[in-house]
Amino acid sequence: MAKSQQLSISSVSVDAKFMFRTAGLLGPDYAGKKPRYEGQMLTVIGFQPRLVNNVIVRDPEGRLSLMPSWMVELALKLQG
Repeated sequence: MAKSQQLSISSVSVDAKFMFRTAGLLGPDYAGKKPRYEGQMLTVIGFQPRLVNNVIVRDPEGRLSLMPSWMVELALKLQG
């Protein structure tokens, strides 16, 4: 029987959850440019290592988005 492995890139792991807040991640200059998942809890569900936006996240409605790993790492640090 194979052991299950937790997939991760840097400090981001599958099943990690974080609240997305544009101002906290990108600063006040982006306050008017909020994505559809602003203020929602996002869940990391996978990775696309060959892409710049290499972390796949799912919002509460089940929609998928790609984000850069640095942004997900910062969001996780800010909430922790």
